[in-house]
Parts: sequence; C-alpha cells; structure tokens
Amino acid sequence: MRKLIASACFGLLLLASSSWAAPDPRCEPGARPRVHTVKGPDGRLRMVVEDPLIVCGKRHRPQAFYVLQRSAPGYQPAPLDRSLVSGIPAAVRRSPF
Repeated sequence: MRKLIASACFGLLLLASSSWAAPDPRCEPGARPRVHTVKGPDGRLRMVVEDPLIVCGKRHRPQAFYVLQRSAPGYQPAPLDRSLVSGIPAAVRRSPF
C-alpha cells in the first residue's frame, strides 16, 4: 500500500512540476532564428543559422496512471510443427524478384 501511495504522489508531483515552466520567448509565433548568407570557398552561397535549434511544444500529459505489480507471464510457447532450417537452401536458390 505504501508503494501505491508513493507512486501516486510521485506522479502528481511530476505532473505539477511540468506546468510551472516559464514559456520560452523564442517559441512565440513569429519568432525567427538569426540567419545570414556567406560565400563559401567554392563560390556558392551558404546559409548560416546563428541560433540553436529550439523545439517548441508542451509535455504530453498522461491520461491514466498505472501501478502494476510484478507477476510471472502466463503463457506457453506454441509447439513447432516443422523446422524452418530445411527451407533455407531452397529460398537462397530462388530469384529474389
């Protein structure tokens, strides 16, 4: 029960802390990076971006919070009726297209 309560508190703390971040002014609509052109050694124009790449957006907020206990998987592998190794030479001899 303590683990469940601790996990729930941690999840709520994580969600609350993500909304306190101040918005970056570089993410406002119309904000553009500083770019200028330079002539390269081969005579072609090159564009130089002086600002670092900024990815704007919000963190995804989960819609559900799961707390799962460890358990053994309850499945059995399907029995193999035949081996695939015997079909390899025939597949290699056939045309691929």
